[in-house]
Amino acid sequence: NISFFLGQLNVIFFQKLKKEKIDIDKIIDWYENQPIDKGFIIGKNLFFPKSRLKGYVGFINDFETMKNYIPSKLEINKKIVPDELLVSGKYLKKYFEGSKNVKLVPYLRNKFPQSKSIKLKHSSQKKIAVILSADNQEAIDLIEISKYLNKKYKKNLTFHLKTHPMT
Repeated sequence: NISFFLGQLNVIFFQKLKKEKIDIDKIIDWYENQPIDKGFIIGKNLFFPKSRLKGYVGFINDFETMKNYIPSKLEINKKIVPDELLVSGKYLKKYFEGSKNVKLVPYLRNKFPQSKSIKLKHSSQKKIAVILSADNQEAIDLIEISKYLNKKYKKNLTFHLKTHPMT
């Protein structure tokens, strides 16, 4: 599992930072409660115990069925969770309240660049935000669906595509 090895590399990364006498006050991690995050947290705790680690949960998911993203009581007790969790919205906050510190912050991942407002010619015209997946095939499929809908409803739809940071 590549995520396990990346977690191990994160521990080594912090070990090398400590060896180089790098001073770290605050760290922000894109937090998904995956093995890569656990290695990151363990490395930070071993080599920089006084540094503050904030875990940014910058995504929305079905946390009812995908509970692996939420730290368990055991993970909280073993201190393999960030010192503070930064979540985007009240919807997410309720899932992470078992963690020590949970703070509401702005949702930044899929912000669209500021642009001039678009005046719609028809009152029935709709704007559709298409947020592409990190999976290339899913992204291609979403683009193809958007193209099909654009041809079919040309006058009534405006599409705004947002790529995923990994693609």
